[in-house]
Amino acid sequence: MSKLILFPNPKSRDYYLYSRYNYYSLDITNYKTLFEFYRTTIDKFFKNFSIKNNVSRLEESTAIINIYEALIEFTNKNKDSIISKQNKNYELAANIYNFIEEITFAKIIIGKDNEDLYLNNNLEDIKKIVSIYKLNNKAKNLFDDNDIFELFINSINKKEINDFKEYEKIEIYNFESVPLRYSIFLEAINKNYNINIKAFMPYNIDKIFSNYKDFYQGINNFEYSNISDFSKTLINKNNKEDLSKYKEQIKLIAGFGINQEIDTVIDEVIKLKNSNIPLSDIALIFSDTQKYREVVARRLKECNIKFNQRRGNFIWRMPLIPVLTSIFFIIERGKEIDIDALIKLLSSPYLTNIDGINPYNIRELLYSKDFRIFKKMPLSDFLYNIENNKEHKEISNSIIKLIELLKKLMSSDTYSKIGSAYIEILKFLKIDLIFEENIEEEKYYNSVYIKKDEIFYRDNDSLASFVEIVLKLTANDNSKNKISPMDFHEALNILIKDEYLRGDNNKEISLTISNLYDARGLKAKYLFILGANNDFINRKPDTFFISNKVRESINNKYKKYVLSSQNLLSDISYALFLNIISSCYDNGIVYFSFRLKDKDGNLEIPFFYIEDLFLELGNEDFKFDTLKENGLIFRENYIPKGNNIHSEKENTISLFFYKENYEYPKDISFDKNIKNIVNLVYNKNEESVYTNPQNFISILKEDLSNIISVSKIKEIMECPIKYIYNRLFERDSIDSLIMGINRMDKGTIYHKIFENFYNKIKEKFNNNCKLKEDKFNYYKNIASETIEEYFNKKEIRIYNETDKEVMIEEINNVMNSFIKYEIDLSKNRDYIPNNFEEKINEFKVYSYNNHNIKISGRIDRIDFSYSKDNKINGIRIVDYKANVYPKELKKYLSKLTTEEIINAYLQPILYLKYAIDEYIIKPNKSDNFNIDELVEKCEVVFAIYKEADIVNKEDYIIFDNKDILLTICGYKDGDFNLNDYFDRIFKNIFEDKLIAVSGKEQCENCINYQNCEYSYKEE
Repeated sequence: MSKLILFPNPKSRDYYLYSRYNYYSLDITNYKTLFEFYRTTIDKFFKNFSIKNNVSRLEESTAIINIYEALIEFTNKNKDSIISKQNKNYELAANIYNFIEEITFAKIIIGKDNEDLYLNNNLEDIKKIVSIYKLNNKAKNLFDDNDIFELFINSINKKEINDFKEYEKIEIYNFESVPLRYSIFLEAINKNYNINIKAFMPYNIDKIFSNYKDFYQGINNFEYSNISDFSKTLINKNNKEDLSKYKEQIKLIAGFGINQEIDTVIDEVIKLKNSNIPLSDIALIFSDTQKYREVVARRLKECNIKFNQRRGNFIWRMPLIPVLTSIFFIIERGKEIDIDALIKLLSSPYLTNIDGINPYNIRELLYSKDFRIFKKMPLSDFLYNIENNKEHKEISNSIIKLIELLKKLMSSDTYSKIGSAYIEILKFLKIDLIFEENIEEEKYYNSVYIKKDEIFYRDNDSLASFVEIVLKLTANDNSKNKISPMDFHEALNILIKDEYLRGDNNKEISLTISNLYDARGLKAKYLFILGANNDFINRKPDTFFISNKVRESINNKYKKYVLSSQNLLSDISYALFLNIISSCYDNGIVYFSFRLKDKDGNLEIPFFYIEDLFLELGNEDFKFDTLKENGLIFRENYIPKGNNIHSEKENTISLFFYKENYEYPKDISFDKNIKNIVNLVYNKNEESVYTNPQNFISILKEDLSNIISVSKIKEIMECPIKYIYNRLFERDSIDSLIMGINRMDKGTIYHKIFENFYNKIKEKFNNNCKLKEDKFNYYKNIASETIEEYFNKKEIRIYNETDKEVMIEEINNVMNSFIKYEIDLSKNRDYIPNNFEEKINEFKVYSYNNHNIKISGRIDRIDFSYSKDNKINGIRIVDYKANVYPKELKKYLSKLTTEEIINAYLQPILYLKYAIDEYIIKPNKSDNFNIDELVEKCEVVFAIYKEADIVNKEDYIIFDNKDILLTICGYKDGDFNLNDYFDRIFKNIFEDKLIAVSGKEQCENCINYQNCEYSYKEE
């Protein structure tokens, strides 16, 4: 009989083991995460159940689709029902799925399918929809996760599962609460297998929450964990005497919006780094993953601060080691093969000695038509395709041999057997030849190493240590104990990490970022907790079908945690927060950061814990005008001074901290309300550089004297005064992008791949770029090849492999739609793509009284058409947009005035003028020319693409009236051209006149709107 110890996440398990043994325990089979323990046992149970009863698991995503179909079936027959009035979409189906989960748990807790759960009449419809869904699943022998959970708990209640009999005790650590699914599971095995389950509370939860037993429903045996005095003081927080001892270890950080809060936090991280504090001693924990994770990760990358997000994982110095440990994930559940995991192994540049395998083309080969392989497939189908491939016999034989060894590995069940099978695989991969000199091919070692340098010896030692660890595990004295290959993998990773940490030169060099849930058990000497605002613990249940009032009444009736309620979830969330700070070192430092405003500039309230802490530390209430005096950390450079990085609203709020930058009338005192201070900012009596027209003129002239971008020209034309205010309060921020890829880099990647695609088309079709519908699949293959080649060249910096994978998937989707539209475009037009991302260094667009305005920029795409004698006779400018351009433009294009056309198409029109000058007029070398003969056609196009797909034809907005375009560009006489357009604003500026342009759209988002005498007023 043994003891099982469970944790909320791998990191808390690691700290537990390391704190007790000073190294990571060899036998970790009895140290698991609760999720791991639950998932392993329920999967094993259902695997046996499905074989006996010939049924299948219904994955959650498919279950939601099935619920959606049941929803449609019900509403078609019951058109007067309340649910039929709802938007019938997958979101509603997902809500129903969550409802089924809640009802499943409630039925088990109460002990029957009680009608109390259907107090609301609206749920009668839901019951019928669920019934249709269940019947449809039953007809197909499908069980969703909720069905499986019910079966599993029933089987435990009948004592049919033998796996639990080996345990006498179960201890759980670092849980401030146990989620309902797991508490039902633990309670069932406690009752039916007589297992003593004890919860080690991370702190004295019972002293703070009277309802603490709801947090651990079904567990009645508790013990306190040992925590530091500093943690105890932070948790209790109301003892001034104790808090005063740790005053220097408690820091408060304020920010104006999430970006400023994070910037201020990273200021402090950089200070620590510059003070030689190891990054491994620092952790950043955020309350809201959606709001914080992406921005935190992006800012750390920008500041070149190394960090880890996958807190339970570990990568050793030699890149081959994680590849070798990934061997355990190639074959899943003995029946399915993960082709990408196999390719990850076989494409390693270290493994160049496997018969017939070329690491550099194995991906293309396996995914080619020759093998008919797809990402995940049944192992039997994969082997059939490999065995029957006649063209690549040597490769096939090597892969078949490897698969046989992998099957042997996954079917082994002791340290000795698993280790022996693993060693056989390592021998097959010929890792012993990695550092051997290859005399026959007259090169040293393999493609990774050219000479015996420091890296060569470091990697040699790393691989030797790795093999030694594998041998230790294989010879483990506990080899008679039954384990799974995943247990062996866990033990292997733990020993690798232990070996790594023992080395003086191998210390962790990255800080940790984490959400609250994954941070349980995390210990850091410098702990930052971000987002400590009033929404910090404001968690709400899904009340779409069951109101919070009904939830509370059911819980009160049964005196149990049956359904989630707002009060209960908020208590658990606060308990989680206290759990995080229960891991503080006695000599550690904690930084609590919070926002003083939301994204709209409205004041936000700090988390009540922060207010209480401030009161105890500062002996006064939380007041804005005393925060600075009480040691609050914030940035002081929020007041507008030229090129400032913060918005106007942020500068307004900054007056609470940095009011000495302004001279206020003597009758204004700072203990008046906030409104007075805010009004003062907007209504300053003294004329300053920011309101003086002459200063405006000089700033505008200075900007226009330099080479300027088209976007800035557009801003000035929209309204010069608005341009000045935006410039003074300019925010130097970077867009938050998926996976942290820079927006400009992302656009460049798309344009470059479009260009490379057409270059390949030219090569393969003798310069014929007119795409044909019947060759669509062939073009798709060319696109895939283009994408692969581009990313292999590593021309663009992408921070990690996940970014790269996401980007490749996105661009593949984009290319499909791109090709479809290009085929349609080719049917009616004769343009040939010529250049993408063409750079304009300097091009004059306007002159007045010795003042010249010159632009620079990049043209997304230039297409040419050609005459019979192969001269350029037409130009198309394509301007790609990453977001949707107003559809009204296309709808009313025929009704627009010339000035409105210029406003809408200014950038591509200026680029068209440049292209006509550069590629048609200059080569003509004559002052006497007929523009209509030289330019037979021209057009400007807005092409909209989003990340996942290029938008269809409706979003390709084309203006192709040659006469109007040539007139606008000044090549033909007309009533209105670019010179007339620019005169309206630029002529006045160069004559020292400042004019304002009033309009609803211009004024709506202008910083100076409230004070501008010219601002638009609704009639």
